[in-house]
Amino acid sequence: MKKILSIILVGVLLVASLPQIGSVPTYAATSNTTASTQLVKDTIRALGIMTGDSKGNLNLNRLINRDEFVQMMVNASPYKDAESVLGGTSVFKDVKYDHWAAESIKIAVNAGWFTGYLDGTFKPTKYITLEEAATALLKLLGYTNADIVGTYPSVQLSKYYSLGLDKGTNLKQGQKVSREDAMYMFYNVMNTKTKDGRYYAETLGHPMLAGQIDYAQLVQSVIEGPYVLSKQSIEEILPFTNDNVTVFKNGNENTLEGIFPFDVIYYSKNMRTVWAYSKKVTGLYALATPTINAPSSVMIAGSNYAISTSDATYKLSSRGNFALGDTVTVLLGMNGDIVDVLSPDEFNEPTYGVVTAFEPYSYKDSAGKLIAQNSIKVASTDGTIRQFVTGATKFTVGNVVSVTFTNSESVVKLLGSTYLPGKFNNDATMYGNYKLSKNIEILDTTFSGEYQAIYPQRLANVTLYNNDVRYYTLDSDGAINRLILNNVTADLFTYAVVTHVDETTTVVDNPDPMPDTVVTNGVYEYQVNGIPGVYRTSNQLLGIGTGPVILSYKDGQVSGMNAIQGVFISELSATTATSNNVIYGISDAVQVYQNIGGSYFLVNLETVSNLNEYNLVGYKDGGNRAGNLIRVIVAVKKEQVK
Repeated sequence: MKKILSIILVGVLLVASLPQIGSVPTYAATSNTTASTQLVKDTIRALGIMTGDSKGNLNLNRLINRDEFVQMMVNASPYKDAESVLGGTSVFKDVKYDHWAAESIKIAVNAGWFTGYLDGTFKPTKYITLEEAATALLKLLGYTNADIVGTYPSVQLSKYYSLGLDKGTNLKQGQKVSREDAMYMFYNVMNTKTKDGRYYAETLGHPMLAGQIDYAQLVQSVIEGPYVLSKQSIEEILPFTNDNVTVFKNGNENTLEGIFPFDVIYYSKNMRTVWAYSKKVTGLYALATPTINAPSSVMIAGSNYAISTSDATYKLSSRGNFALGDTVTVLLGMNGDIVDVLSPDEFNEPTYGVVTAFEPYSYKDSAGKLIAQNSIKVASTDGTIRQFVTGATKFTVGNVVSVTFTNSESVVKLLGSTYLPGKFNNDATMYGNYKLSKNIEILDTTFSGEYQAIYPQRLANVTLYNNDVRYYTLDSDGAINRLILNNVTADLFTYAVVTHVDETTTVVDNPDPMPDTVVTNGVYEYQVNGIPGVYRTSNQLLGIGTGPVILSYKDGQVSGMNAIQGVFISELSATTATSNNVIYGISDAVQVYQNIGGSYFLVNLETVSNLNEYNLVGYKDGGNRAGNLIRVIVAVKKEQVK
């Protein structure tokens, strides 16, 4: 294969690992509360207890038949995978051997969960009542008639309620059970201890977390994949119809139409959920571990990646398509592992972003020869750093550029500003008259090379002006799919607190008639998130005191400080602060310091949130378009200022 001297290095990958799943929702609920309906639905789907009809509808409002409830019990039991080998037989005269639930009914009867009626029937289509369902579920938890002594059904219902199996339902004796009631019942069973003292979910091999079935681990166990969309269509990959499908891409909600060629796909049939990942790395294939004959991990463009598929392993082996020294594009899965490998000719997507560095770069080719080139580091709109070898002589940090390939050689182009004033709507799906693509990439930048990828929701209701938009691109539908901004969030500033100032002025006598020499020096000690630093000036005094500041940088070093003004906080919540009836948002990255006798100590907000004990002053940014947030809070105990 032709060796390509154009190298793209991705140094920072925002790849969601499965327990984060970014794409898998996290839910706030404990074993002592009623879980959210969505959590219950997702858990019951993942367990395969309820999967819905052919279109994925759970039909929760419909009453549930006895045969349906029996099937749910089998699905929620160790017999779930055993029913197909038992063979359909006729146990009751109204349940023929070819009845869809015949095997499950036989399992339920043999396990002692259910019995038939005195006339030899099971009445499979009869709606199940609360007491019937409660009695069966207690038996699923290991309770026998000997454990529950008393008059039926009052004693059974008493035990059912005492175990909390009724959470999320509102049924009384004699009432019929809906599919939604059944859904909650089985969710509660999973999080309830059996007669023997173990959580029922644990008896099925599912881990628990704080008294609840561990949702993230559960999802991980039912996911199928990876698949690469370029090799199969989405219809060929998914074993279910496109109705009622939940789609996440790179951790964000999306649609099936938002999945493109070369995306890596995972799915859960029971949950009717698809996870797609579009992260790719293009660069020099430099190292194979443990051997080139059977690599389990490789170095691509200076970073190591594990290989998770046999196809990718073969392609990167000595018998495969690629050799050390080749430039390759690897497709990454949900854990940042390599799923597939392409040549740059197979995948050549342009990069847009801001220059963060321009520096020499060298590497050894397959013959061991040292190759030296100029390289340019670009923070691309997806938030990753990429490094390109280029024949260009000079770029400036902070420039907006595009990078494409022509005849396998990188072409870096300086982009001029494309002014686009407008306002984002309430849900950040529109900007002015433009729709925002489901896959939009937004990069907030500065002219000195700082950058940050942000989600569109951060810009809801924000108005931008000409100088706020540095560049944008449109997709084939005319929607904005890339947006490079000029520090509209104020997140790119570094906020600090100056803890000590030492400014000196020295007058040096000179012989007449020469004037005396005045020498000034400043030493400014500061903290950023509790980490100390020192900024020294020569022949310059900043004229600032202790307290919060914004740091300026040049070539990676502090080059200046600007004090920021504070407001007295009269009301406080986890996300807002009020001063003089004006409500300010609190930054997710707010730094909170307690000032004790002039010394600053980094604390969390909860420690100093009692306004009866502490005076709080909030220091906000300069009011950038999507800023105006409290960035630093300084707390002083009231007894100190009496």
